[in-house]
Amino acid sequence: MTGAAAGTETYRSDFARAERDVLPTLPAWIAALRRENWERFETLGFPEASDEDWRGTPVARIARAPFRAAGPAGPAKASALAGNPLADLGATRLVFANGRFVPSLSSPANGGGVFAGPLGEALASRGEAVEERLGRIAPRADRAFAALNAALADDVAVVVFEAGARPEAPVHVVHLALPDGESGATYPRTLIVAAPGSRASVIETYLGDAAALHLTCAATEVDVAEDASVEHARVQAEAPAALHLGTVDARLGRGAGLVSHNVSLGSALARVELGAVLGGEGSDCSLNGLYLADASRHVDQRTTVEHAVPRSVSRQTYRGILGGEARAVFRGRIRVAPGAQRTDAFQSNHNLLLSDGALVSSRPQLEIYADDVRCTHGATVGQLDADALFYLRSRGIGAGEARRLLTEAFGGEIVRRIGFVPLRERLAAEASARSAAAAGDGGAR
Repeated sequence: MTGAAAGTETYRSDFARAERDVLPTLPAWIAALRRENWERFETLGFPEASDEDWRGTPVARIARAPFRAAGPAGPAKASALAGNPLADLGATRLVFANGRFVPSLSSPANGGGVFAGPLGEALASRGEAVEERLGRIAPRADRAFAALNAALADDVAVVVFEAGARPEAPVHVVHLALPDGESGATYPRTLIVAAPGSRASVIETYLGDAAALHLTCAATEVDVAEDASVEHARVQAEAPAALHLGTVDARLGRGAGLVSHNVSLGSALARVELGAVLGGEGSDCSLNGLYLADASRHVDQRTTVEHAVPRSVSRQTYRGILGGEARAVFRGRIRVAPGAQRTDAFQSNHNLLLSDGALVSSRPQLEIYADDVRCTHGATVGQLDADALFYLRSRGIGAGEARRLLTEAFGGEIVRRIGFVPLRERLAAEASARSAAAAGDGGAR
């Protein structure tokens, strides 16, 4: 066992219970997949601060706490939190509490070209689609927490859009973190499949109200087939005591499109790794991100877009708003594979610091192995524009309100890109409130 793997005893106990009580009830291929990922996690262990990919992230806060898998959540707690404005959008809804499906709060679908339900029902009606993709989309070589999720996830939210399906409303997956007591862990997982020619949208919302330290270790896989398109919104608004680690991995076929909105509003520590492989000519992805942090919170956003074939397009636009003593890390990577000519890729990261104590590290990266490409990137870190503040003040707007308006406009550029109006409106209100808190946190600049 490596030094990094030395703190895995609690997780080993959780996997032993799963192997005894859960794995015998699963299809052999899922049981094998979970064992394979557990062995990978034990081999990798926890990342360390010296690891290049984890530099700047306080991973010791996770490694030193013995997080134990949370049991089923109380129905009253789940019901109360499911009424949150970000959890009830009037769409087809799947609610999972502590990683387990809650039928009484959900409105699953199985018809009209759409399936949305838990893993057991998906295996019964969409077994082939699930087996071909579950655990097959996300890279598995060196990501310890992705392996931990695959080993310990109790259930999976499965969303399948059949060929040519074009539902008007999105499917909304709500993941509730409601651990009972200190150092609980939840392992939510989502699989999204868009068959050829389908056009659809999926919303994932992560919420929690636990006051004690707890861990959410989440994973999402998205498969967008030929000429299909998916709009995927991921909103993380967990409790201030949460440590949130998430991965989103997507692969796109020929002529496929993906629009991603990655919004981080909550938790003490939030790290999301988002990767997309453009594996078919004419594929196109747009990755939009907004992160807000105040007090002493830490937010970490990592993106990787791989252009694996010629003639694909990607756009990345991430914005951060930080106040108080908050810290943020952005690492954005564009990789153009050998032979992926006529690639068109753009990436930008802009950050607004609202206090003297806030700090952000931004590092866009280009890795290009083809010569006929157009790839650009840029990053900025700055304060509120003094001229804009003066203009608003000169028209009778108070200093605090002027700061709030400019901060809200900065983040609103990302929120306005969300296609589903109810989510856009509620997220705008939530982001506005949190932006106002950040603008007033730590003193004016």
